[in-house]
Order: sequence, then C-alpha cells, then structure tokens
Amino acid sequence: MPDDIIPLSSRSGKSCKSTHRVSVPNNLSSIEIIWTVGGAFTIDETKVAHGKWEDLPTLDCSTQTSSLDELLSAAIHSNPQSGKSRWSENPSPSQTNIWLSDEVGSEIPYGPIFTETINLENYSLGDTIAVVPYAVVDQGWSKQPETYTPKVPPQSHVVNARTNPDWRYENVGKVVQGRTHWISVSLL
Repeated sequence: MPDDIIPLSSRSGKSCKSTHRVSVPNNLSSIEIIWTVGGAFTIDETKVAHGKWEDLPTLDCSTQTSSLDELLSAAIHSNPQSGKSRWSENPSPSQTNIWLSDEVGSEIPYGPIFTETINLENYSLGDTIAVVPYAVVDQGWSKQPETYTPKVPPQSHVVNARTNPDWRYENVGKVVQGRTHWISVSLL
C-alpha cells in the first residue's frame, strides 16, 4: 500500500480493518504479494503469514504483538526468504519492480523487494483475510567474535531490541522491548 504511514492519522488496535483493506476479484485463485523490509541491514528471514481475520485473535494493527507464537501458529506461512537491505553494499534481492515503480514512483529507494504468491482456494467469497509480512533482522549483531574481550553479551538497546526477546527496559514511561520477529501492519 503506497500510503502505509499517514502522518497524524489514528492507528488503533483494529484500525487496519478499514485503512488497509483491499478487495480481490472472486475469480482469482491466487494473488501476488510484494513487500520490502526497512529499518534493518540484514534480513535474516522474511515471510508472509495469512489467514482469516477471525482465526488470528491476537492480531493488532498498531503495535508489535506480544502473543507472536499464538498469532503465527494460527496462520499459513510463505516460504522463508532473506536478503540485504538498501543500506548494504550489495542489496538483494532486486530493488526494482515494474509494478511498484509505476504505482508509487521509482525515485523512492525501497530496498530489496520480496514477492510471494498466496493461494486463495482455501478461502470463501466474503472472507476477511489478514496478510501479515514479518521479518527477523540483524541477528548477526548478537554474535561476538571469539577474539574480542570481555566475553559479555551485547549491552546496547539497538542490538538487544532486534535480537533478544528477554530484553526489557523502562524509563519515564518509555519501553525498549526486545524481540526477534518484526511484524508489518496487516493488509486485509
């Protein structure tokens, strides 16, 4: 969706049901999903999860869900893909896509473009289907080379926020909560 983040617009727990809604013609047996992963250097794994909205009870459009296992266990997942972001010397996979360039402009550097085809044959006419891209990123940051001392795990918020689900710090109402899976806003 070209206007994924709209300044000053309200985002609540279920707002994506109206703001990220797309109708699919009923004669299609599959649909191609195109997404990018931003805000990372290495995309260790990215997939698309999909399922009926009512089967994904913990899906929240405005925050990273704390019940990731429950959400992901109730969904159908695409094959894992990986790559290097636009911040890498050699981004991969390709950074170009004809449809994306025509739809939202080619001057925006999106980074690697991932694609997956979703089989729609298991869904019925009128079903509300949630499509949720997600990624695991920058996991190499948590590995200290053998030759470095002292032998302590990473201490920075930026590394632990991406690699350590047990990392949690609060200060003046702000929270840094670590996680390994980063979930996009759902497309319905």
